[in-house]
Amino acid sequence: APSTDFGSIPGGSTSAEQSVTLNNTGNASLTINTISVALPPFSRTATGTCGNSLPMVLAVSASCTLTYTFTPQSGASVSQLFAVQSDGDGDVGFELKGSSPLPENVFTDGFE
Repeated sequence: APSTDFGSIPGGSTSAEQSVTLNNTGNASLTINTISVALPPFSRTATGTCGNSLPMVLAVSASCTLTYTFTPQSGASVSQLFAVQSDGDGDVGFELKGSSPLPENVFTDGFE
């Protein structure tokens, strides 16, 4: 499955959006019935071109994008697999992944 890596993001911060493209490379219209729901720390945003209504139809040679952000907790390394079910030849999927470093200790009490 294709993978989109958000890289390392500070804990509690939200990444820039990343896009995943769905393409219809077949010779007939493709009906997409379901797409896995994003679970925290991933979130689907509204700026993708696929829309939110399912089922949806992709014409021959058409494509659309799904956009996601990543808001991790500190010290997390996570991934999520997404399934895309359609009336095409087999279901497909993609993976989102990212991490967050542990925060550095910063002493401010003057006892270092």
